[in-house]
Amino acid sequence: MQNAIKTQRTYYIGAALLALITAILRTLALTLTFDRASGYFTAGALPVLLRVVEGCSLFALVLFPVLALRGHISPKRATRSPFIPCGAGLCALLLFLNFICSCTLQNAMLPTLLWVIGLLAILLGVVYFILQTPLIKAGAGTHAVLGSLTIVAFACLIAFTYFDISTPMNAPHKIDLHMALLATMLYFLYELRAKADISRPLALTVCGAIAFFLTAAIGLSDTVAYLAGALTDPVYFAQDLLLLALAIYIGARSMADATLSNKN
Repeated sequence: MQNAIKTQRTYYIGAALLALITAILRTLALTLTFDRASGYFTAGALPVLLRVVEGCSLFALVLFPVLALRGHISPKRATRSPFIPCGAGLCALLLFLNFICSCTLQNAMLPTLLWVIGLLAILLGVVYFILQTPLIKAGAGTHAVLGSLTIVAFACLIAFTYFDISTPMNAPHKIDLHMALLATMLYFLYELRAKADISRPLALTVCGAIAFFLTAAIGLSDTVAYLAGALTDPVYFAQDLLLLALAIYIGARSMADATLSNKN
C-alpha cells in the first residue's frame, strides 16, 4: 500500500486535486471579495484561506517527491500520448492569440525593443509547440533553439503585463499570473534538458507538478472570473487562456511520464 502511494502517478493526481481546490477557492475570492476599482481582494477570511491553501499546496508539492520519489522516477520520457499533441496544438493556438493581443498593446512604459523581441519570440514559440505535434518533424538542435526562445516568449509575456500601470504591481491577478508563467519557464528549462539528454528527472517532476498546479488553478479561476465580469482586461484574459492550454500540455506530458515510470 505504501509503495502504491509513492509513485509519480499518485503525486500528479494529488497535484490535480490541489489545483482544483485552489481554483474553486480563488474563483470564489475573485467573484465575491475582489474590488475591481483597486485591483485587490477586500479584507476577509476567504482571501486569507486562499493564500494559506496555495502556500501549503506548493510546500507539499516540493516536499513529497524529495521524501518519497527519489529512485522511483524513470530518466526516460514518454513519447506516445494522444493528449500531448492536443495540448501542444492548443498552446500553439493560444500563444498566437497572445501574439495578436500583444500587437495591440498601447503602453508607453513598455520599451519598444522589448516589445519587438517579445513578438518575435512568441511567434517562434508557436512554431515550437507545432513541433510537438505530428505535423512537422525537426532535429534536436531546432527543438533546443526554439524551446529556448519559447522560454524567452514567456518572459516577454510577463514583461508585457509587468509594465502595465493600469494594474497595481502587487495586485493578485498580476502576481499570480506572473508566478504561473515563471513556473512554466522553469518547467520548459528542464524539458529542454531532457531533450538534450542531460535530464534531471526529479527536478523535472517537481517543476512539472508546480507548473501544472499554478497554470491550472490560476488559469481556470481567472477565466471563470473574466466570464463573470470580475476581470475585464483582454490582454490578461488571453494569457489566462494560455495558462489553461499549458496546464493541459504539462499535465499530459507528466502523466505520460508517470505511466512510463510505473512500468519500470
